[in-house]
Amino acid sequence: MKIKNIVKRYICEGIVRNHTPIIIGSGDDTNFVDISFIKDHNNKPYLPGTSLSGVIRHLTTKMIANGISQEDFNLFWGMVNVNKEADYLESQIVFYDAPVKEKYKIGIRDGIEIDRKSITAAKSKKYQFEVLESGCEFNIKFELIIVKDVNIDAFEKILFMIINLLQDGFVKIGAKTMSGLGSIVLEKIEIFKFDFSMFSHVKAWIMKDYKSQKIDFNNNVNFDQINFHPKAKITCEFEVVSSILIKSYPKSFDNYDVESFKSGDSYLIPGTSLKGVIRSRIEKILHSVINDENKISQYISELFGKSSENSENEGGGLKSRLLVKESKLSNLSVGGQTRIAIDKFTSAPINGALFNELCLWSIEDDKIHFTTSIELWNTKNHHRYLALLMLAMKDIWSGFLAVGSEANIGRGWLKGHKLSATWIENSKILQLEIDRKTDNNIKISSNENARKLNKYLAELIGGDNI
Repeated sequence: MKIKNIVKRYICEGIVRNHTPIIIGSGDDTNFVDISFIKDHNNKPYLPGTSLSGVIRHLTTKMIANGISQEDFNLFWGMVNVNKEADYLESQIVFYDAPVKEKYKIGIRDGIEIDRKSITAAKSKKYQFEVLESGCEFNIKFELIIVKDVNIDAFEKILFMIINLLQDGFVKIGAKTMSGLGSIVLEKIEIFKFDFSMFSHVKAWIMKDYKSQKIDFNNNVNFDQINFHPKAKITCEFEVVSSILIKSYPKSFDNYDVESFKSGDSYLIPGTSLKGVIRSRIEKILHSVINDENKISQYISELFGKSSENSENEGGGLKSRLLVKESKLSNLSVGGQTRIAIDKFTSAPINGALFNELCLWSIEDDKIHFTTSIELWNTKNHHRYLALLMLAMKDIWSGFLAVGSEANIGRGWLKGHKLSATWIENSKILQLEIDRKTDNNIKISSNENARKLNKYLAELIGGDNI
């Protein structure tokens, strides 16, 4: 590999904040949880530079068809076996590990595997993982090296694109990003530019006088042209009819055996919980209208993804296309309830089986208790899958499908107030809004678009309109 002279260097330093919790596993199985968050030698969490570089590189691949050549992209990010002269090209951008600042909180969440046949928790499949709660600040630093005989304009365009992606919240890092986790936003940025054709810049670099080389950044990229937006989106406002309980087990059982799930100071419905409910209902809908198990499996995999372990073909894992964000609960009262376990044979209380639960209760009718957002990404059949999702959301919205635990005693039943669906068809943005004025007065904004959703669904299942 030939070593070329460095002609320019950009150093970018700033602060990123995670707007949702983050999971980045350390691979350490000596902790009390199954997945512990990665930490440095001082036992403080950080964002690995490899994770930042990997996810940002993937996002910027969309620039290849928008003014950046494949050759310039490869020179910027580096690659192996480019030509006969070199076995590899080293990446020209360096992302450093981003250490967390002083205030941070590690939370522990429970996860379970669902038995798809019984729609219950699979036996011995419960696990725990650490998350870094939202609101943490990290010191981020990345550096671009520009060598002789490269397309400087292309390199600078990719760099400014990276900064825009971070500022506008398009970067999601770690695991379960399609369940609403891992969102980070660049809140402060300082850019220092060194042009080594100028003596004053060389001197500033040698003396580490960064401040004299600081430049203003006002280079915004039009993301509409590069398609960094979802293909379809559903936003829905819900009211909790009675009470809701997303189970979480407290560190101390002095007061309650089970608590409502909480992240930081907020009660939430995790994206994983709502996504699981939607998946269960979609599977039921598909089995009722399609007899082909292979086709059903294909639809489920394209929507919700599949692990490589469950794939028959090597490397057959598939990332979920469905993003279900976490929903913050509000306008609810927190209160405990004492319950007893009943012997199913004698119908009498079981001795010593008294337990306490901390639930969230609805105290006033017609209040919006949470808003949920669902997005479809990177799928050609987004309009057809949107129609399928609308069927599942209709059941939740109408109070036919509960969210959370203990639906059999009235918890988790919801009432939809407003629903908005937006999607792209032939480069046009279409929208359908449903507004519940009263229980007997539901307004639909566009009957034509409602009929289009019905048509999409018929195309998906291969039958008549339903």
